[in-house]
Amino acid sequence: MKNISWAVLLIFFISSCSEKTKERIPLVTAPFSTIDTLAINDWWNRDDNPIVNLKVNRDSVVVFGLYTVSNNTLKLSAQFYPLYPEETLRYAWR
Repeated sequence: MKNISWAVLLIFFISSCSEKTKERIPLVTAPFSTIDTLAINDWWNRDDNPIVNLKVNRDSVVVFGLYTVSNNTLKLSAQFYPLYPEETLRYAWR
C-alpha cells in the first residue's frame, strides 16, 4: 500500500510539473485589411516568410538602436522584432 501511494504521488508530481503551452491570443487585432500583415495580429501562427524571419531567438529581439544628441540631450531609440503577447514591452540594455 505504501508503494502505491508513493507511485500515485510521483505520477501527480510529474504531471503537475509538465509545462502546458497556452494558446497565444493577440492583445489587439488590427482593424485594417489592406496592409502588410507580416507582423500584426497572430503573426506567430503563420508560415515562415522568405523576406524576413520574424521568429528570432527571444534574446535577439532588438533589431537595431539609434541615438542622437541635440542641445546636450541624448535620445535613444530601439526597433524590435514583433513581440509575443506575453512578452514585456520593456527592455533593459546590457
